[in-house]
This record gives sequence, C-alpha cells and structure tokens, in this order.
Amino acid sequence: MPHIFISHASADDPFVAELRRALESHDVPVWVDSRNLRGGAVLNDAIGDAIASAQHCLVVLSPQTVNSPWVKKEIDLALQAQQLVEGYRVIPLLLPGIQPAALGMWFDAEPLGVKVELAPGSLDGALPAILAGLGRQMPADATPAVELPPTRTDELILELRDPTIVEIDGAQRARATAILRFQPADGEHSRAVESARYTVTAPLGPVEREELRWYLEEFSLWPVGIFAERAARTEQAMAGWGQALYAAALGSPLAQPALTAWQNGSGEARRFSLWVDQEPPDGSAESDIAQAHAGATELLALPWEILHDGDKRGDEWGRGGFWLNGGDPVAVRRRLPNRSPQAVAPAQPPIRILLLSPRPDKTPEGRSIGYFDHRASALPLVQAVENLGDLARLTVLHPPTLPALQDELARAKRAGQPYHVVHFDGHGVYDRHKGLGALLFESPQDSQLLSGRHSELVHADRLAGLMRANAIPLVFLDACQSSQSQEELNSVATRLLQEGVSSVVAMSYTVLVESSRRFVERFYAELAQGRPVGGAVLAGQRALETDSYRIDVMGAGPLHMRDWFVPVLYQDAADPQLFRRLPGSAARALTTERAKLRLGDLPDTPPQSFVGRSHELLLIERLLTLEAYALVRGSGGAGKTTLAVEAARWLVRSHRFGRAAFVSLEEWQDDWAVLDVLAHQLLPGDDYSVALFPSLDAALQPVRRALQDDPTIIVIDNVESVLPGIG
Repeated sequence: MPHIFISHASADDPFVAELRRALESHDVPVWVDSRNLRGGAVLNDAIGDAIASAQHCLVVLSPQTVNSPWVKKEIDLALQAQQLVEGYRVIPLLLPGIQPAALGMWFDAEPLGVKVELAPGSLDGALPAILAGLGRQMPADATPAVELPPTRTDELILELRDPTIVEIDGAQRARATAILRFQPADGEHSRAVESARYTVTAPLGPVEREELRWYLEEFSLWPVGIFAERAARTEQAMAGWGQALYAAALGSPLAQPALTAWQNGSGEARRFSLWVDQEPPDGSAESDIAQAHAGATELLALPWEILHDGDKRGDEWGRGGFWLNGGDPVAVRRRLPNRSPQAVAPAQPPIRILLLSPRPDKTPEGRSIGYFDHRASALPLVQAVENLGDLARLTVLHPPTLPALQDELARAKRAGQPYHVVHFDGHGVYDRHKGLGALLFESPQDSQLLSGRHSELVHADRLAGLMRANAIPLVFLDACQSSQSQEELNSVATRLLQEGVSSVVAMSYTVLVESSRRFVERFYAELAQGRPVGGAVLAGQRALETDSYRIDVMGAGPLHMRDWFVPVLYQDAADPQLFRRLPGSAARALTTERAKLRLGDLPDTPPQSFVGRSHELLLIERLLTLEAYALVRGSGGAGKTTLAVEAARWLVRSHRFGRAAFVSLEEWQDDWAVLDVLAHQLLPGDDYSVALFPSLDAALQPVRRALQDDPTIIVIDNVESVLPGIG
C-alpha cells in the first residue's frame, strides 16, 4: 500500500507525530523524514523519491511554515507528482493562524484545505475530513463537535444550624434550626426566596436506620422465608419514611413560600441540597459541642434520597411520590460549610481519570479479605471513556498503593496534566480506634508478591490532604461504608468535602457489586454526555430504581432490591460539568474503529461473554507489572486461550498497553511466518512481507520500532505445539 507523505516545518514536529499516530492507528502508512531517512541518504533525492512514490501528500501549514523553504520545495514536488499520477492529491492542513486566503503563498490554484485546531479532541474531529481527502472513506456532511451549555438548575437549600439531640417519647432524635432557600437558575431575572427560621426534628432514628442497614447489607445473603417477609415490610415502609422526612423538613407553613417558588421554577433541572453546620456558637461548653456533632451526624445520615411528597401514583409502594421519579426528578446532595477554601480551575479537556482498584488478600493482622471482581467499576468506566476519544484519558494505577498514588498525582501535576477524577474501587471501613473512616489500599511492602498481599489502612484525613494538595475536583468512592459511619462527619466523603474537594460520590452502606456496577455504568455514561456531576448521580440512582432485579441467589431465586439511595453525593456549591464538548458522530465512529484496530487479531469474545476467572485475570495483571511475560498453563479445553485473550483485551482497553497482537503456533510455527503474522497487526498498510528482507534481523527492524512506539501485549497461543516431547 503506498504511503502518505507529510510535508511540514520542523517546529510542527509534535503535531505531526500526533497526526502520524492517528493515521497509522487507522491502518494508513505514513512517511515522515524523521522516521524514514537514514544517515548518509541524499536529502533531495530521498525526499523526492518519497513524494513521487506516495499515494497522496498532506501539507501541514502553520505560522512556522512561512520560514521553511523546504516545505515550499516539497509542495512543488508534490504538485509535479499530481500532474503525472492520476488521483494523486495534495491536501493542505491549516493549523491555527493560517486562513484559506493564505494558501496562495504556496499554491497557484487554491486547493481545498482541512482546518485543524491544536486543541484536545480537535484532531479527532478533523480526521473524517482528512481520511475522506485521502480516499479512505466517502466525504460526508460535517459533524462538528457539540459545545454544551451549562445546565440551568433551580435549587432548594435546606440550611440546618445549631444541631442537637433531643429525647421524644423515650427515643433520641436530631433537631436543628432550619432556613429554606430557593435559588433560581436564572438569578439575574428571578428572585431568590428565603423562609423565616423554623425547627426541623428528624422523624427517623436508630431503629429505622438499623432496619435499612439490615435490608441493604444482610437480606441478600438469604432472601427467602421470614427474611423476604421482613424485607417486603421494609420496602413498604420506605414511602412512609420518605413522607415523614418531607413533612419534617418542608412541611412547616414558614417553608411554603420558598418551596412553592422552587416547584414553579423555570430551570432545566431541579436540585435539593441539605446544608448542615455542625459548629455551635463560639465559647460553647464541651457537652454542647458533643451534642452539636451528634445532631449533625444524625441529620447527615438520614436517607434524604427517599424524600416522598405523598403522591400515591405508581405501584403499590408509592413509587410515584419519590422525588427521583416523575417527569421532573430531583437531584439530592449534601453540603457542609466551606471553611477550607480551595481554588479549583475549570476542567479543560482532556479530562484525566485515575482509577484505583486495590484488592488486598489479607488484613494487616493476616485475616483473609474477600475478593470481588476488580473490574466491576472499571469496565463501565472504560466503556464511557472509549467513546470520548481524545477528550478523556484513563490511567489505571499499578500497584494500587498509597505511595504509588502520591507519586502519580505529583508526576501529573509537575507535567501540567493534573487529574480531574480519582476513582477508588475497593473496600472502605470505619476505624473505631482512630474515629475516622478509611480506605483499604494494598501494602507497598507486598507489591512484589503475586498473591498474599496485605492491606494498608489509609485514613480520611491523610487521603483528604492528598486530594487537596492536588486540587482534585471529583473523587468517586465505590467503597462500602465510604460515607456511612458512626461519626458521619469523620467519614471519608465528608472529610474530603471539608478539605476542598468539590464533589464526592460515595456509598452510604455496603452495596451489592451488581448495584455498584449498574450505578457506575450509568453515572459515567451520563457524565460523558455532558451532564453535571449531580445530574449523573441522579441518572445512576434512577437506573437502580427503575430495574430492581440484581442477581440470582442459588437456592433462593432472583433477588430484587430497592437500593437506589445507597450512592450519595457530597458537593460544594458548584455542580461541575466536566465534559462541555462532545465529539461529532463521524469522529465517534472513527474512535470506535480505532479501538477495534488496537486489538489486532485477538479472537472475539465468546458469545456467553467472559464470565468468572476474574481473580486469575488479576493475577495476570499483577504478574505483568513484575515480569515481561506471563505464562498461562492448564489442561486442554480449560479456557487458557479465552483467559489470555481477555487479559490482553482488558489491558489494551484500560490503556495499560497501546495495542495487542495474536498468533497461534498451532497454525504458524516457522519464525519467519510468526514474524509476518505479527507485523501485519503492528504495522499500518499491507505492503509488509518478510520475503522482502535479506535477513530476519532486517525484517525485525520495523517491528521493533512499532513496539517502541506503543507498549504492546502479544498473545502467543498453543505454545505446546512447538515444545519438544509434547504430542
């Protein structure tokens, strides 16, 4: 296949390198002087031959090109070739600073140029026009990137001050002074409304919270018989609890003007914010301070996501009245006073996401820790990022230890490429000895172990300081009990918010892996479509509420759960919209095509998908951080190929490797043939053949360079076919 020649000024080398990689990722061979000229070559002759033998010529024009006589010479040679070769095209790419009117400096007759902006995602957007110009696809209507305006949200804020604990009929309840505020989306043309002070007393206490905890954390273990009957009663009670919360928080006559104004607002979305101040007046006695903290803890821990306005429409348990339902759903978030101001710059693309999935095998004391699929959150996150092309970057942290996290955040900050999202998928606990929530990382002392790794407890204060130092706008804690604790204000989520992280998504109870997976899938899909964080959380909650089926429990049948309120949002005043620009449809199609090409000739996923053996997959990932290869052994038909191929596919999709290649030694056993099979997956175009080279070493050279360009994982299947003594 003839190559594409790229003419450019040396000052534009970084852009040309990016352009070359983009074209080669679509199987287009490219000739660039820095990669194709050897020492001793006659410059004029070598470049002239490369232009004459090219299929087309791309000319990168920028303000730097004006001072490059070489580019003018190359354009003249390309125009001569165009006169001699039918179908030869000279295609100018106009970088910022060059307008079509300037083409007369290089061309006698103005050709059609492709304008490219040097901005994240802009090359992806220009690729459809470039490939059409190169004859690789038909021209089509332009599908420019979509610029998304901010979402206009009407907000209802329940501000609770001077919290305390009171005793009512022998039961302890949290109480606080409340002010209800309506903050219209269009603040310039609509008036905010604020209520007079009134009192809010929590209608739910330890008994109801314990019932919810049992339902969410224990019912799924054996959902039959009396346990199923108890769960049904709990589900029936949820509507009543939600109505009681509504009446206590918003039922006062003093609250009605603000509530009515909010209900009649003109915004595109609606939001309810619970704002709690735990601090009593200065000089308060220690007993009053303790009461204030206890009251604030109880108020924050209430399940505000089940607010129910009393509407009985829907099924038998009153689904129609829950605020997350209906045609105008309400997002719910928790807020705290911002006493640690943190300047957070607006996120600019590409949005960088750091994923941590610690799976320690033991506690520090040596007790076994149960394993759950380390890709439960990661797979839907990867899927969302894949659709965004150059607008998003995903990095999976290896090993998932605290020192590795510190080093990676510091490296990204030094490089001027800080992370916007840190996603933690693992275990969370409450440390009673220290009185703080904590996350379980893998111990750095065990990073060289394939299995048997111990956990390291990273407390909320330490993690909060790290996130604050690196100005992380969004932290996603897909960890059980990451927001719920006996001391809610010391949980990981609230501590992060207090330290300046603007948005924290957390789990208020131990959550089913399947519930977490569904929420994460919808959350990131909505975030990637330009929804603000609060809107994406609401969409994930609605996905859980709409379909209550979770899993099949052996011996018990299908398990249905009403657990949409487990994921919760802690947030500062602003609700960030991380993705404000979406790629056009043509660019998205090319992104999908490029993702497939990166997988080489890997066999397709089995029709039943990849089920089970997730732990073996984790061991392969760990081994490849320690060694340059991993060996999968097993009896025939045990699924070795499926496991190895899934490992390669996952490691490419999660950006641990740039691409993959596959060869079966059962079919190809000669070293020249094996090299030829791999080269056709690693090199663009189809003009490579080992037969064209005088030696195996010479044939290896372009393959070696391709492997240096992109970290590559190679799956060599059926190795036993070439081992001596094996029939």
